[in-house]
Amino acid sequence: MERYWEVTSTWFVILAASIAVWSLAAATLPVPDYFLPPPSAVLSAFAELMTKGMLPTFIGESLRRILIAALLGLFVGVPLGLLLGISRGTADFAYPVLNFFQSVSGIAWLPLMLMPLLVCAAAPPAAPVAAADFADETDFDVSGRLTQGGAVGSRVTGTSRAPA
Repeated sequence: MERYWEVTSTWFVILAASIAVWSLAAATLPVPDYFLPPPSAVLSAFAELMTKGMLPTFIGESLRRILIAALLGLFVGVPLGLLLGISRGTADFAYPVLNFFQSVSGIAWLPLMLMPLLVCAAAPPAAPVAAADFADETDFDVSGRLTQGGAVGSRVTGTSRAPA
C-alpha cells in the first residue's frame, strides 16, 4: 500500500509541475492565447463544451469513425491480405496499384481523406484523428532527416527541405 501512495504522489507532483510550467509559459511567452492558452482557459472551454453537450457528441462521433475504420480494415483488409499472400497471380496483378499507394506520402492522404468528410456536418471530429495519424507517420531522427512519411533523404532546415 505504501508503494501505491508513493507512485500516486510522484505522478501528482509531476502533473502539478507540468501544469505550473504550462501556466508560467502561457503567462510569460510572447505568443497569442490561441497558440498557447493558459490552463484555466482550457479548463473553462472543457467545462463549456461538456455543459453544452458538444464534447461527448464529438468524442462519440470520432470513436464511431475509428470503429468503422477498424472493422473495415478487419473485414476487408485482412481477407485481401490473405488472398494476396496465398495467390501469386493476384499478388502480381495488384502489385502496381499497391506500390503506387505505398509511395504516396502520409501527409498527401490528409486532404484526400478530409475532403469527403467535410461534406458531412459532423466532420470536425475527424480532423484530430487525421492529425494524430499523420503525427505517428512522420518522425525525425537525430540528424534532422525525415524517417517516414514521404521525403526520406531530405534534411529539414528551418521551414524548407533541402536535399541530403
